[in-house]
Amino acid sequence: GLNRPFQGSETGIVSIVCLDPENWTSIPGYKFEQFSALRGFTVPDAVTNIGYYAFHSCTALTNIAFGAGSRLVSITDHAFENCSSLASISLPESVTNIGYEAFLSCTSLVEVALAQPGKYKFYDLGLTAVTNATLLGDHWVDLYDPSYGYGGYFDACRKLAHVTIPATVTNVINAFSCCDSLRDVEYLGDPPLAKDMSAWKGFYGDCPADLVSHVPSANPRWTAAFGTNGTWCGRRLSDNVYETLYTNNAITILRPYGTNGVGDLVVPGAF
Repeated sequence: GLNRPFQGSETGIVSIVCLDPENWTSIPGYKFEQFSALRGFTVPDAVTNIGYYAFHSCTALTNIAFGAGSRLVSITDHAFENCSSLASISLPESVTNIGYEAFLSCTSLVEVALAQPGKYKFYDLGLTAVTNATLLGDHWVDLYDPSYGYGGYFDACRKLAHVTIPATVTNVINAFSCCDSLRDVEYLGDPPLAKDMSAWKGFYGDCPADLVSHVPSANPRWTAAFGTNGTWCGRRLSDNVYETLYTNNAITILRPYGTNGVGDLVVPGAF
């Protein structure tokens, strides 16, 4: 169980089972540091804090799971640093604080879902390898905060290719500065507004010319936002959230943008 007084560098432990989950309200700093064979871990629902370097250098770790009743609030600085096999993580909605460089050197971490903004922007969390980011829930409003310094929430995320923006977001000014791999941004709600309209027209300025904004179909506000040539903020706008993978006279296979096969559709005929 988790009550064992582990002291880091336990190279032979592959899995850990918590026998008394309700008694664990915190995972202390350095608790599982350098457990280099640990492959997966389910955070007990009662845990509210993951401490400094708690999973540092768990280089075989591929799965961190959270229950539907998770009460996790805080992930402290460097908590998952150098978890180099971790490919994806979806954090509970209860998480309001993610510490500085919590995911530094997680070189395989390409897919992340976050439910609440915190003190630091995406890059400063160490999420530099992420290609697909999803913002979940209704806590996201403004993707630019002066406390971030230069740039908005996704500033300098140079590998980021796909982003999903929830309907609650009203401002994305400078959110994508220096995102020079960004290809698809999916907006789930109305067109976001900008606090600085003079800068607004250029907020995709550092992004590739073939970037596409995917928006809800039959949304009158997006229809009104379409440019005369089908663009918005200098980039193509589409109300079709699917990309065509294959088509012939019999079938068409469609895939939602920003996924790796989840939700593929097969429709009859050419699309």
